[in-house]
Amino acid sequence: MAELLTLGLFLAGLLVCIFGGFSVLYALVFGLICFFCYAVSRGHPVRDVLLMIWNGVRTVKNILIVFALIGMMTALWRAG
Repeated sequence: MAELLTLGLFLAGLLVCIFGGFSVLYALVFGLICFFCYAVSRGHPVRDVLLMIWNGVRTVKNILIVFALIGMMTALWRAG
């Protein structure tokens, strides 16, 4: 039941940001907080959850860099 509540909160935050015209980044940060709290409530130590988050970011680091470069290139293209 807690899983559905956590996922529902994240989806509600995502929908609020989409239909409210806010940046989706706010929904992602809200989702990170929701899932962090869920993991801690399931008995995982805070340190372990933070390490899990860090390992996940490290895994997709190259993809995030490529997305940032594509964003910069398209912004320069539109400005030109």
